[in-house]
Amino acid sequence: MAAGDERFDAKFTVLAENVKHHIKEEEGEMFPQVEESDLDWAYLAEKAAQARQHFSTKVARSGRANAKAKKSKAVS
Repeated sequence: MAAGDERFDAKFTVLAENVKHHIKEEEGEMFPQVEESDLDWAYLAEKAAQARQHFSTKVARSGRANAKAKKSKAVS
């Protein structure tokens, strides 16, 4: 939907309200429960860093492959 669409403001308002409600739920209900849990935060942080690195590498490789394919088509 383009910003100039006549429904844009209404859709954006609804989206903003949904996000605010979601944030309130997380901060008021979910975060306190997580803080009281016995999660291994160091382990989770390491796994998240590994996943981020894995997907960053995968995206970079995919971008290079797409660029090569486009170049190959342009030459043909």
